[in-house]
Amino acid sequence: MKRKGIIKGQTIEFDEPLDLPDGQAVEVEVSTVETVDLEQYGFKLIPISDYVVTNEMVNEIRDELGI
Repeated sequence: MKRKGIIKGQTIEFDEPLDLPDGQAVEVEVSTVETVDLEQYGFKLIPISDYVVTNEMVNEIRDELGI
């Protein structure tokens, strides 16, 4: 099984679920991959922050706007 992910401190967050039970022992080999500069294709990247937007917050904004 091969998966891609992002390093976050001492954690690797995978792009897809591993479909393995919690506590399952695994062996992982890590290598870096080339990234694509999305801004060259017209995408503006949103900076990473600790601010979380929840569904409840979105629903409140929709209610206020009458959407």
